[in-house]
Amino acid sequence: MISNFFINWGLGLLNAVVGWLMPGFDLSGISTSAVGTFGDLLNGAVGIGGWIPWATGMVCLGISLTVWLACFIARIVRVALGHVPLVGGNG
Repeated sequence: MISNFFINWGLGLLNAVVGWLMPGFDLSGISTSAVGTFGDLLNGAVGIGGWIPWATGMVCLGISLTVWLACFIARIVRVALGHVPLVGGNG
């Protein structure tokens, strides 16, 4: 419901800006639900797979998320150990 609000708000804003720049242009063919919009994005992304290496992008995204998660866990452990007496600096 919230995502639908933001999608409708964004499409309305986009329609207003495009209407100012190109009078007579209408975005009524764009779906207004989150599920439909996500499906449209996926269908469009499949067609450009020859130009964008999706597999490489997913590997890079996976590596980035793994490094971020490892840093986050290391920080949590460091903060938790900081509260243990005679081990950390806060005890």
